[in-house]
Amino acid sequence: MFKKICLIILGVALIIFGLYGLIVWWWPLFVQLFLGALGIIILFIGLIILLIGWTMEIEKEESEEVKEEENETQKKE
Repeated sequence: MFKKICLIILGVALIIFGLYGLIVWWWPLFVQLFLGALGIIILFIGLIILLIGWTMEIEKEESEEVKEEENETQKKE
């Protein structure tokens, strides 16, 4: 268990130092790469949202009528 915690702490520390290195030492290149990839990122997010909207099921009015009938029968009981 101790070894696992040490590895997690070391991993987090290395991630922080890596991000520090990217931001401080490679800032101009980092900004150019991020802005260059931003169009592709927006495109993929748009496609994902489109697919989610396309495949989302909308409840039909029939199911609402069935629910109303069930509620009426439960109220009678």
